[in-house]
Amino acid sequence: GLHQGRSILFGSKVPPTGALLQGRLAMADYLMSEQMVHDCEKFMIFYAILVFFGGLMGFIKAKSKASLIASSIIATIIVGLVYIALEVNQMFGLGSLMVLSLILLVMFKGKWDKSAQTSDLAAPLDGQAPSKKFMPFGLLTCMSLVAVIWLCLSLAAIVKGY
Repeated sequence: GLHQGRSILFGSKVPPTGALLQGRLAMADYLMSEQMVHDCEKFMIFYAILVFFGGLMGFIKAKSKASLIASSIIATIIVGLVYIALEVNQMFGLGSLMVLSLILLVMFKGKWDKSAQTSDLAAPLDGQAPSKKFMPFGLLTCMSLVAVIWLCLSLAAIVKGY
């Protein structure tokens, strides 16, 4: 009730009760569970599809064959590493996915930052910085960050033994 809400807002030492406590316990149980690791592996398949479609967008909009080829290769590597995580060696597969996702995070962030740059002639006269285009590199940057965090949590759960 009101007392429970005040403990959250004002940080008193009153222990949470009821649904709030159950929610916290459920989240703590999920964060170090085998289910979380399997959900992460499923997310990585979704991430591979996003990477591929990002390259496809580059091909459709800018006729960039390099973008299509690179995204196809990276998406295939991601799917291959998920297979390795599921069938061969979970630590190696997920660890490799984390390293690859971190590299992609840095790359996509750099490309997203460049999407806001304009030439000196096209600079706005009002002194406002140009805005970044969210698609596709903003989305891929955010999804890469989610992948890195989720993979780190999954590796920690495996090391802890679920």
